[in-house]
Amino acid sequence: MKAKRQFSQRDVVAVVEQLRWSQPMKLSDWAAIFHVHRNTMRKWLDNQIIKNQQISPRMWRVAIEELPSELVLQAFEQMQAAEIFRQTQNKL
Repeated sequence: MKAKRQFSQRDVVAVVEQLRWSQPMKLSDWAAIFHVHRNTMRKWLDNQIIKNQQISPRMWRVAIEELPSELVLQAFEQMQAAEIFRQTQNKL
């Protein structure tokens, strides 16, 4: 069985510094990510309880540092996998 890879805090911080804002998403998507009701999410976004930028009447971007940590680690793992894939393709 393959052991789960552990990332250092420095690695995670480096990724977070590179990425300031998430992809734009709808209110209902953000509510699902934060496990809250749509109305609660709207209040949080309107009152900047969660740092955000409203892109359009229906789309928001959230500051990466506001996201749940498991999402940031998941994104970091995906970036690592993509880099490994690119390296193997370059060797061919």
